[in-house]
Amino acid sequence: MASKYKKNKVKFKWTKELVFLILGLLTIIGVTIYLSIPNNNEKITAEINDAIELANSQASSDSTDGSSTTTYSPLPNDNVFKTIKHDDLISEISNTEYVYVLYGSTNNSTLLSNISTINTTAVAEEIETVYIYSSLWVEETEDLEAEEFKLEKKAIEDEINANKDKDVEEFTVLSYPALLVFHNGALVFNSQQYEGLDYSTWAMYIQKAFFISKENTNE
Repeated sequence: MASKYKKNKVKFKWTKELVFLILGLLTIIGVTIYLSIPNNNEKITAEINDAIELANSQASSDSTDGSSTTTYSPLPNDNVFKTIKHDDLISEISNTEYVYVLYGSTNNSTLLSNISTINTTAVAEEIETVYIYSSLWVEETEDLEAEEFKLEKKAIEDEINANKDKDVEEFTVLSYPALLVFHNGALVFNSQQYEGLDYSTWAMYIQKAFFISKENTNE
């Protein structure tokens, strides 16, 4: 026997207001997700400052006689550093008048001790970006005499040293950290050519590296 009662069905109706509401919510969600993802600068800043905090903590705990210890200065959130991969670096060198590069990794105490000075000097000289070109792959290579490593090393060095200024020593991936400056595709400054760099001499060569663009402008 058929039921005497019919179900009342409410027909769903899309309205202009409902569509706008959904689109608005999706936009808000999308923007929130985008803003929550750290950008290149935020990632490297966090990585560097974490390494500095760890180094300072270890130095403090190692000092058992109450003597003062050297502490490294953290980077401000607004700094000049960005990470860059090899292919992107070669492209940047080819297409940009001046390119400033810090080669190394946060494993190196010399880099950590000088990175705040590099940032401060770059800002003072109105340099917007210093690229951090990682040496980590070299540091993690167990056999530096392996043929595969030698081939990759040569390929990288050949590209970076192409059109090198005659008065500048060739770049090598085996020496880090290093500060490099490129002008119109040519390597014009390489801190690797200066032996026995310590904290004070690093400060001097940082100034020298970042002053190159002004020297060329005034010629």
